[in-house]
Amino acid sequence: MPPRESFVSEESYCATLAHELIHWTAHPSRLVRELGKRFGDQAYAAEELIAEMRPAFLCSDLSITPEVREDHAQYLATCLGIPKDKSGRAPPAVGWSLPVLFENEGRHEGTLFGRTRHLQAVRASGPARLVGQEVPVNITAAGTNSLKGKAETL
Repeated sequence: MPPRESFVSEESYCATLAHELIHWTAHPSRLVRELGKRFGDQAYAAEELIAEMRPAFLCSDLSITPEVREDHAQYLATCLGIPKDKSGRAPPAVGWSLPVLFENEGRHEGTLFGRTRHLQAVRASGPARLVGQEVPVNITAAGTNSLKGKAETL
């Protein structure tokens, strides 16, 4: 792990630490996952997907909101072999509207946390009255362990 002070926030440090700890569980004395031999092979892609999804759930449960990194969805798409468009980039979630069930409010007014139907963590701006409801969210950024967006309100 890089030094704690090299992260832009405590949340980003915690999310990265969770990612690395999930890799640690692959060891033969633990869960015995095959790590893969090189970038792009099936085992490597599967391990990266596991190491991204588990921390996403943990961060959502703990209301941890790491920094949003635009390149993250691209990295996972490359690992998983998702075809690229004409510009050479994989199609991102940015620009999509996804239904999100809001579970709680964030520390800052107007921030909500929830999950998509596929259990992807989402941080969005919207009114507190949306907690407990499923509403469409316009995704504006794909982060390390979550999506960021704006709730559509009536």
